[in-house]
Amino acid sequence: MANYFEMTRDELAAEKAALEEEYKKFQAMGLKLNMARGKPGPHQMDLAMGLLQMTDYTTDAGTDARNYGDLEGLHEARELFADVMGVKPEEVFVGGHPMAGSEKTGYDNSTDHLLENAYYMITPTEKSTPEQIGRIRRVALSIGAIPMVTDYRQHDFSVAAVSHLPHLVASSLVNLVRDNDNEEELMRTIAAGGFKDITRIASSSPVMWEQICMTNTENIKVLLRRYIQSLETIYEELDRRDGSSIHRLFEESGAYRNTFSSHSRGPVAPDYSFTVDIVDEPGSISTLAVLLASKGINIKNIGINHSREEGEGALRISFYNQDSETRAYDLLKKYNYTLIK
Repeated sequence: MANYFEMTRDELAAEKAALEEEYKKFQAMGLKLNMARGKPGPHQMDLAMGLLQMTDYTTDAGTDARNYGDLEGLHEARELFADVMGVKPEEVFVGGHPMAGSEKTGYDNSTDHLLENAYYMITPTEKSTPEQIGRIRRVALSIGAIPMVTDYRQHDFSVAAVSHLPHLVASSLVNLVRDNDNEEELMRTIAAGGFKDITRIASSSPVMWEQICMTNTENIKVLLRRYIQSLETIYEELDRRDGSSIHRLFEESGAYRNTFSSHSRGPVAPDYSFTVDIVDEPGSISTLAVLLASKGINIKNIGINHSREEGEGALRISFYNQDSETRAYDLLKKYNYTLIK
């Protein structure tokens, strides 16, 4: 299937014309679509009717079955599979959380190396045996992930800090700009690389993140309250023009930020991109793109970086993975391009 994202405007126009011609051929055949195929029979409909008449969706254990139960699933389901597997119901479940993903959804945004070098958190129960934990570790290793065994309570609190709260902060910051922009939308127009980098995750799936926030609510609330208190402290320091405290804020956060590993992946999908300090002249972008294509390096996105207050280059290029970014960086550096990460 053609990759429309990599096709030129002329190629897309030609593809559209070809598809329209193909469509006209099918129209000329006078085909009729019979939607009755696959229609359930009366006995199947009768079987499902009872579900529509149910008023109580709780299981014998008192769990609402419409949302698959709690984090360990439905107790009745564990009993069923325990009988099949020849173990106790409490031994069926071993929690696992591959900490990798993307702010984009759908098949077109899928990748076969999503979990490579990503932490795979394993949160066993008190009943989980070493053999069961080892089996999940081997699964994680087999797909290139990095298994890490921890208590589920510590896991939930940690991801609330490094993933769930940042998503709320990014989304609220974007809405703050939207609500305080002027009629000419000056803020949106000049939003530069720094702002877009820290708010990129605001483009994540609202359905998924609603569910996450409604599941890990208590941990998020604790950390959100502490974050609000830290912002209030910053407000007070600004109000009394305490420059030394503001300087210490940036200094300490920068020092701690620099200790984060750049080799392993966490819950927030990384951005594989850099900017190029390139002169705006005819053919400059196409020359660069052809150079990368000649080495089989696919570009995810490329565009002019209009706001560059943090020293970025005029052209921002994004890639699908770390390998492509590294190869492109080394190649362009070889041809004496000025690059800024």
